[in-house]
Amino acid sequence: MGFLNFAIKRAIPALGTAGVASWASITTANDDWDDYNYLLPSSAANAATAGSKKERIVILGSGWSALSALRKCAAPNKDIVVVSPRPHFLYTPLLAGSAVGTITLRSACEPLRALVENAATRASSATFVRADARDIDVENKTVRATMGAGSSDELQLSYDKLIIAVGAQPNTFGIPGVAENALFLKEAADSSKLH
Repeated sequence: MGFLNFAIKRAIPALGTAGVASWASITTANDDWDDYNYLLPSSAANAATAGSKKERIVILGSGWSALSALRKCAAPNKDIVVVSPRPHFLYTPLLAGSAVGTITLRSACEPLRALVENAATRASSATFVRADARDIDVENKTVRATMGAGSSDELQLSYDKLIIAVGAQPNTFGIPGVAENALFLKEAADSSKLH
């Protein structure tokens, strides 16, 4: 009887977690980005890739929406460039655990190069550029980026489609001293300071 209770106590949370994971994967798979890659008959797809130039997509940012866009845009005949000053994807729900020592900060970070290389297997090419986007010229379809803080090295990246997924800054609601003294637990450095 004791073993059966133990097994049931362990199985119920696992089944609940599996149900939530299934729901999340179905929801993610059926969002609007899935319409981006049009399904063509194989002869039409071969003709389209043979006769047209590659579409260049520039993604600014390395957070949740940028990686979702990277995953959805990765398709044949597309060149993708991800531009971000941060060389990793930060799994923000784990930051609190890393701040108190439940997990290491390394466990909350995923190197961006590995994610971009995975997308490159499906796209014509996918590259990561560690830089800060500084200016967008909409008429000429270019992004100006600098290679580091205080650096004079600049890049001009042309694009056919631009995805701006740079995230947001925490809101201080105009309360004096919050920006200078609070830890927002939004970046890896915040978790390290709190630890």
